[in-house]
Amino acid sequence: MMKRKNAVRISETDHDRTTEAMSTDTIARQMMSNVKVKDRIYHCIRYKRCFVARKAIDWMMREGLVRTRAEGVKIGQEMHEAGYFDHVVNPDQEFNDSYLFFRWSKDSQRRSTVSLVDDSMFGQDNMVEFVQDDRSTATQVDRSGSSDSIEEDASSAGSGEMKSFETLLRKSYDAVEAQKMNIAQLRHRIRLYQTACVILASAVTVQWIALPYIAAVVVVIATWCMYRIHGQSTAVDTAVVQPLHNIDMAQRTRSTAAETTQGGTIVGNTEGCEQDLDERALSPSVLALLSPSQFQNQDRIDRLRNALETEFPEASKAYTDAYLNAVLSAPDKKHPKRRRTFVYARDKLLKALRFLKEYTEPSQADEDATELLKCGSLYWYGYDQESRPILWVNPTRKNWKDMDVEAEARMHVYMLEYGIRLMPPGVTSFTVVANCVGLGYSHVNTSLATKLLAILTTGYPDRLGDLYAGPVNIALRSIYSMLCPLMPARLTSKITLMARPAETLVESVLRGGDDDEKKMLLPTFFSGPLEHGVLDKNAEFSWEKMDQANKVEKAAVIRELLVPESSGADVSPHAQAK
Repeated sequence: MMKRKNAVRISETDHDRTTEAMSTDTIARQMMSNVKVKDRIYHCIRYKRCFVARKAIDWMMREGLVRTRAEGVKIGQEMHEAGYFDHVVNPDQEFNDSYLFFRWSKDSQRRSTVSLVDDSMFGQDNMVEFVQDDRSTATQVDRSGSSDSIEEDASSAGSGEMKSFETLLRKSYDAVEAQKMNIAQLRHRIRLYQTACVILASAVTVQWIALPYIAAVVVVIATWCMYRIHGQSTAVDTAVVQPLHNIDMAQRTRSTAAETTQGGTIVGNTEGCEQDLDERALSPSVLALLSPSQFQNQDRIDRLRNALETEFPEASKAYTDAYLNAVLSAPDKKHPKRRRTFVYARDKLLKALRFLKEYTEPSQADEDATELLKCGSLYWYGYDQESRPILWVNPTRKNWKDMDVEAEARMHVYMLEYGIRLMPPGVTSFTVVANCVGLGYSHVNTSLATKLLAILTTGYPDRLGDLYAGPVNIALRSIYSMLCPLMPARLTSKITLMARPAETLVESVLRGGDDDEKKMLLPTFFSGPLEHGVLDKNAEFSWEKMDQANKVEKAAVIRELLVPESSGADVSPHAQAK
């Protein structure tokens, strides 16, 4: 009995030693079954079928396979070096106790299967050894040397069986893989044959099915050709009669404009222009020439005006037909190729009227606004190449240290309302030119910028035609970058940052004849010769001078729109002033 116990003890010691030698393979096989493998996302990147190194070490600790996490790192690194798994990005990344993703290699399952067979064979080997040892101990108590030789023979026999079984398993695995490849190729060929059959059958069927469709297309083309031939006579009539009608209308309009119009003198002495000129002062024939699309949308314009007057009776005075037509005809926000819907335009203008209720009534003089204008930071002077009034801005003249944001906002509303009254008939927007010479970070007020942006986008939609700012410097780029995300895309497209203000203004803004004449209209703060003349003797802004100069300019612009160029008269406002 003592010899049997010693044999059993020796067998257990050998089993522990063998288990220790095969611990890497065993742990790898158990990790495949117990450590969760799934798709994981890190920094918005998806990594497929991987596990986390830290959770693998947690599993080793729970199962008692390692005593410390350092041992778990060591075993994991051994498996990594043996090729069981690799890092999902960097194959040279070492295994450590952190949130790293590893993926089992393609050969890991195969090696795990072989390890499983090795373990089972090892168990059979131990069982044979134990049984033979038991028999030898029971029958040959005194012949210990013979018992040892029997154990060695059983061990060698088990090892040979294990090797042969492993070889057979590898051959079976290779055969299965080859069969999978053959099956995949066969399926691919079947799909090709099916596709070819469908194409052939479709070609045969189309010959019979397509005949009615071809006949229908021929009938449609013939009908369209007959319609075109029949419509040529109508087109000829339109091409001959309509131009004659337009010429007659133009002659009658220009003859009327050459005398006088209600609200102010057009041709003649402009010193008597004391009343504002707008669309309501002109006859319908004049407006037909200035804005033909307005009369095509007159029904929608009338509907929109009636909808606004239900809540704001003063809307008839605030908005002209040309402006309502511009709001209705603007491209839709979601579908730029389409114009705005009636409901969207109505809600937009109602929102604008509600927004402007918070500020001083435009018809009343605002003392705060008049006081803030004395520095000359904001004034209207002249018209651009599209007959739009120009608002000149000099931000460096403002008092940025002791600024009242609300008063500044009211002053801008007051000036915008005045600029709208300067618009000639058919014009619905204005141009802004900002002088940024000497502009720095001390000339920036975030609250004022946000409020002015709200006034421009909400209170006066579609009023800004273009905005030119320059010369470009770091402060200007910073302000633009800060406000750009807050502005609609359509408003951003209207802003131009001028690297060379003089060249840009001559090319795109200033109204006149050739470039030499336009250069004479450049203001002094842009290295030009012209003084705008809106300051009095005390170098303060004069509202009377600005108002008188703009009335002269407006009368000259309206005369240019109505009097034909062939008349030979010099209609530029500066020539008239001379």
